[in-house]
Amino acid sequence: MDLFYVIVLSVAVLFLILLLTSFGVMLKKSKAVKAYPQNAPYCPDYWNVVPTVNSDGTIDYKCQVPDSLTSNMSSLKKYSKGKLSIPDTSVTSDANGTYINFYTDEMWKGNTGVCNKYNWATTNSTNSTINWDGITNVNNASIC
Repeated sequence: MDLFYVIVLSVAVLFLILLLTSFGVMLKKSKAVKAYPQNAPYCPDYWNVVPTVNSDGTIDYKCQVPDSLTSNMSSLKKYSKGKLSIPDTSVTSDANGTYINFYTDEMWKGNTGVCNKYNWATTNSTNSTINWDGITNVNNASIC
């Protein structure tokens, strides 16, 4: 074998070893357990997100409560029933429907807010849980 082929083959094998080693190190470091999805959506699954612009230019997101025939409604109990009551400031109504604000009210923010959303979604329905990706499909012990 010519010296050129030996050098090229040696460099290619060395490059392959370095590449596989770096992939192995990256995989080992990324093995940490992370919640999926890392950012839960504003509203339960299949609920409409309705953005509203405030007078100061900020945007609030309200969740339109679907009618009882829509999927993921799960025969929602009245808002004041269940393990967790929704404050009156979170619920609004107009000609187009009823809305719940899970975005700006303090009880829905941070880690406590995620726990409150989980408790609300799992206890405020008569038949089953209101599905909320990133809220109801995560282990309860890791949330609350």
